[in-house]
Amino acid sequence: MVANIRENQLDETLYGAWMRKYQLVVRTLGKVYEGDSEREARRRYQLFVQGSKESFGRSAGQAVTLFKEWMIIREYLPSKESQEYPYGRACEE
Repeated sequence: MVANIRENQLDETLYGAWMRKYQLVVRTLGKVYEGDSEREARRRYQLFVQGSKESFGRSAGQAVTLFKEWMIIREYLPSKESQEYPYGRACEE
């Protein structure tokens, strides 16, 4: 019985550590942040949303999603206008 209690405590400890993590995903880049800091996750989320709105850079026109415990807590979905040139600004000829 003692062994079962210890196994359950170990499982809860490992599961709890995994569940505390934040993940930040940008559509074409994949996972760009994974960690325990909510402050850092939100800071990076804002940076990638700004990059998506500015229509240049690797995150231009891309969806940005912030997860906590595999649940979406913030999400930016660009407008159709910003999706027109998903890989950067159009070349002017």
